[in-house]
Amino acid sequence: PEAFVYCVKMEQIDLPEGLIAIYPAAFGGCWSLKEIDIPDTVQAIGSAAFAECTSLKHVSFPASAVYMEPGMFMMAAVESLDVDPDNPTYYSENSVMFVHDNESFAITDPVLFCYPPRKPGATYTIPDGVVGIMDYGFAYNTLITEVTIPASVRLVGYGAFGECSSLTKLIFLGDAPKFIDGIPDGRGKALYDISTVIP
Repeated sequence: PEAFVYCVKMEQIDLPEGLIAIYPAAFGGCWSLKEIDIPDTVQAIGSAAFAECTSLKHVSFPASAVYMEPGMFMMAAVESLDVDPDNPTYYSENSVMFVHDNESFAITDPVLFCYPPRKPGATYTIPDGVVGIMDYGFAYNTLITEVTIPASVRLVGYGAFGECSSLTKLIFLGDAPKFIDGIPDGRGKALYDISTVIP
Protein backbone atom coordinates (compact mmCIF):
# COMPACT_ATOMS: atom_id res chain seq x y z
CA PRO A 1 0.00 0.00 0.00
CA GLU A 2 2.81 2.46 0.84
CA ALA A 3 3.88 2.20 -2.77
CA PHE A 4 6.25 5.16 -3.03
CA VAL A 5 6.84 6.04 0.62
CA TYR A 6 10.05 8.03 1.08
CA CYS A 7 10.95 8.11 -2.60
CA VAL A 8 12.71 11.34 -1.71
CA LYS A 9 14.05 12.14 -5.20
CA MET A 10 10.81 11.62 -7.15
CA GLU A 11 9.58 14.98 -8.50
CA GLN A 12 6.64 13.94 -10.65
CA ILE A 13 4.56 10.84 -11.31
CA ASP A 14 1.96 9.91 -13.91
CA LEU A 15 -0.63 7.64 -12.36
CA PRO A 16 -2.33 5.23 -14.79
CA GLU A 17 -5.92 5.57 -15.96
CA GLY A 18 -7.97 2.85 -14.37
CA LEU A 19 -6.42 3.33 -10.93
CA ILE A 20 -9.26 3.30 -8.39
CA ALA A 21 -7.52 3.93 -5.04
CA ILE A 22 -4.52 5.65 -3.49
CA TYR A 23 -3.71 3.84 -0.26
CA PRO A 24 -2.80 5.46 3.09
CA ALA A 25 0.73 6.90 3.13
CA ALA A 26 1.21 5.92 -0.53
CA PHE A 27 3.36 9.01 -1.21
CA GLY A 28 4.37 9.75 2.36
CA GLY A 29 7.78 11.36 2.66
CA CYS A 30 8.15 12.09 -1.06
CA TRP A 31 9.89 15.35 -0.25
CA SER A 32 10.71 16.29 -3.85
CA LEU A 33 7.29 15.53 -5.35
CA LYS A 34 6.09 18.72 -7.05
CA GLU A 35 3.25 17.49 -9.24
CA ILE A 36 0.73 14.68 -9.22
CA ASP A 37 -2.13 14.16 -11.64
CA ILE A 38 -4.90 12.10 -10.04
CA PRO A 39 -6.77 10.15 -12.74
CA ASP A 40 -10.52 10.57 -13.05
CA THR A 41 -10.95 6.89 -12.19
CA VAL A 42 -9.70 7.24 -8.61
CA GLN A 43 -12.53 6.73 -6.12
CA ALA A 44 -10.74 6.56 -2.75
CA ILE A 45 -7.69 8.21 -1.16
CA GLY A 46 -6.36 7.14 2.22
CA SER A 47 -5.10 9.03 5.25
CA ALA A 48 -1.56 10.45 5.07
CA ALA A 49 -1.47 9.70 1.33
CA PHE A 50 0.60 12.86 0.79
CA ALA A 51 2.12 13.27 4.25
CA GLU A 52 5.47 15.07 4.35
CA CYS A 53 5.25 16.03 0.67
CA THR A 54 7.10 19.26 1.33
CA SER A 55 7.44 20.34 -2.32
CA LEU A 56 3.84 19.69 -3.37
CA LYS A 57 1.96 23.03 -3.53
CA HIS A 58 -1.35 22.24 -5.23
CA VAL A 59 -3.57 19.18 -5.58
CA SER A 60 -6.69 18.77 -7.73
CA PHE A 61 -9.23 16.03 -7.09
CA PRO A 62 -11.43 14.50 -9.80
CA ALA A 63 -15.19 14.08 -9.69
CA SER A 64 -14.69 10.34 -9.18
CA ALA A 65 -12.96 10.73 -5.78
CA VAL A 66 -15.97 10.22 -3.51
CA TYR A 67 -14.22 8.75 -0.46
CA MET A 68 -11.20 10.46 1.04
CA GLU A 69 -9.88 10.03 4.57
CA PRO A 70 -8.93 12.91 6.88
CA GLY A 71 -5.27 13.75 7.39
CA MET A 72 -4.11 13.28 3.81
CA PHE A 73 -1.65 16.19 4.03
CA MET A 74 -0.06 15.87 7.47
CA MET A 75 3.27 17.72 7.58
CA ALA A 76 2.96 18.56 3.88
CA ALA A 77 3.41 21.97 2.23
CA VAL A 78 0.24 22.14 0.13
CA GLU A 79 -1.06 25.69 -0.34
CA SER A 80 -4.27 25.07 -2.28
CA LEU A 81 -6.80 22.35 -2.98
CA ASP A 82 -9.22 22.12 -5.87
CA VAL A 83 -12.13 19.74 -6.41
CA ASP A 84 -13.88 19.09 -9.72
CA PRO A 85 -17.27 20.83 -9.51
CA ASP A 86 -18.96 17.62 -10.66
CA ASN A 87 -17.81 15.77 -7.53
CA PRO A 88 -20.99 14.83 -5.63
CA THR A 89 -19.35 14.52 -2.21
CA TYR A 90 -16.56 17.10 -1.91
CA TYR A 91 -16.12 20.69 -3.02
CA SER A 92 -13.54 23.44 -2.69
CA GLU A 93 -13.99 27.09 -1.85
CA ASN A 94 -11.07 29.54 -1.79
CA SER A 95 -8.62 26.62 -1.87
CA VAL A 96 -10.22 24.99 1.21
CA MET A 97 -11.86 21.58 0.92
CA PHE A 98 -15.31 20.65 2.26
CA VAL A 99 -17.36 17.44 2.36
CA HIS A 100 -21.14 17.00 2.25
CA ASP A 101 -23.68 14.30 1.38
CA ASN A 102 -21.30 11.57 2.52
CA GLU A 103 -22.82 8.34 3.82
CA SER A 104 -19.44 7.04 5.01
CA PHE A 105 -19.11 9.96 7.44
CA ALA A 106 -22.89 10.03 8.16
CA ILE A 107 -23.18 13.70 7.22
CA THR A 108 -25.43 15.66 4.91
CA ASP A 109 -24.56 19.28 5.75
CA PRO A 110 -21.18 20.83 4.85
CA VAL A 111 -18.17 20.02 7.01
CA LEU A 112 -14.73 21.61 6.62
CA PHE A 113 -12.58 18.70 5.46
CA CYS A 114 -9.11 20.17 4.95
CA TYR A 115 -7.54 23.59 5.30
CA PRO A 116 -4.23 23.32 3.40
CA PRO A 117 -1.22 23.14 5.72
CA ARG A 118 0.60 26.00 3.98
CA LYS A 119 -2.33 28.09 2.75
CA PRO A 120 -1.18 31.74 2.74
CA GLY A 121 -2.83 34.06 5.24
CA ALA A 122 -2.94 34.36 9.00
CA THR A 123 -6.70 34.46 9.55
CA TYR A 124 -9.65 32.47 8.28
CA THR A 125 -13.42 32.64 8.75
CA ILE A 126 -15.28 29.39 8.26
CA PRO A 127 -18.32 29.98 6.03
CA ASP A 128 -21.67 30.19 7.77
CA GLY A 129 -23.68 27.01 7.32
CA VAL A 130 -20.73 24.68 7.84
CA VAL A 131 -21.69 22.36 10.71
CA GLY A 132 -18.37 20.80 11.66
CA ILE A 133 -14.61 20.54 11.28
CA MET A 134 -13.29 17.13 10.28
CA ASP A 135 -10.52 15.32 12.16
CA TYR A 136 -7.18 17.04 11.38
CA GLY A 137 -9.05 19.77 9.49
CA PHE A 138 -6.45 22.48 10.17
CA ALA A 139 -3.68 20.21 11.45
CA TYR A 140 -0.05 21.12 10.79
CA ASN A 141 -0.81 24.59 9.45
CA THR A 142 1.93 26.73 10.96
CA LEU A 143 0.79 30.02 9.35
CA ILE A 144 -2.73 30.42 10.72
CA THR A 145 -3.02 32.62 13.82
CA GLU A 146 -6.78 33.15 14.14
CA VAL A 147 -9.87 31.17 13.11
CA THR A 148 -13.43 32.48 13.32
CA ILE A 149 -16.01 29.74 13.82
CA PRO A 150 -19.67 30.48 12.98
CA ALA A 151 -22.58 29.51 15.22
CA SER A 152 -23.53 26.78 12.72
CA VAL A 153 -20.46 24.69 13.67
CA ARG A 154 -21.51 22.13 16.30
CA LEU A 155 -18.64 19.66 16.36
CA VAL A 156 -14.84 19.86 16.00
CA GLY A 157 -13.07 16.62 15.19
CA TYR A 158 -10.05 14.95 16.71
CA GLY A 159 -6.79 16.84 16.25
CA ALA A 160 -8.53 19.50 14.17
CA PHE A 161 -6.02 22.15 15.26
CA GLY A 162 -3.14 19.84 16.11
CA GLU A 163 0.36 21.22 15.54
CA CYS A 164 -0.97 24.65 14.53
CA SER A 165 2.00 26.25 16.22
CA SER A 166 1.09 29.88 15.36
CA LEU A 167 -2.60 29.65 16.30
CA THR A 168 -3.41 31.96 19.19
CA LYS A 169 -7.12 32.66 18.89
CA LEU A 170 -10.39 30.91 18.12
CA ILE A 171 -13.38 33.23 17.81
CA PHE A 172 -16.82 31.70 18.29
CA LEU A 173 -19.75 33.55 16.74
CA GLY A 174 -22.13 31.81 19.11
CA ASP A 175 -21.83 28.96 21.60
CA ALA A 176 -18.54 27.08 21.48
CA PRO A 177 -18.92 23.76 19.63
CA LYS A 178 -18.06 20.41 21.14
CA PHE A 179 -14.38 19.48 20.72
CA ILE A 180 -13.88 15.71 20.41
CA ASP A 181 -10.50 15.93 22.16
CA GLY A 182 -11.11 19.08 24.22
CA ILE A 183 -9.97 22.65 23.60
CA PRO A 184 -6.63 22.54 21.71
CA ASP A 185 -3.64 23.05 23.94
CA GLY A 186 -0.84 24.14 21.60
CA ARG A 187 1.05 20.83 21.68
CA GLY A 188 0.91 20.51 25.44
CA LYS A 189 2.08 24.05 26.14
CA ALA A 190 -0.15 27.03 26.96
CA LEU A 191 -3.84 27.10 26.16
CA TYR A 192 -4.81 29.19 23.18
CA ASP A 193 -6.42 32.57 23.80
CA ILE A 194 -10.02 31.51 23.29
CA SER A 195 -12.34 34.42 22.52
CA THR A 196 -16.12 34.28 22.36
CA VAL A 197 -17.92 36.90 20.27
CA ILE A 198 -21.67 37.20 20.58
CA PRO A 199 -23.21 38.71 17.42
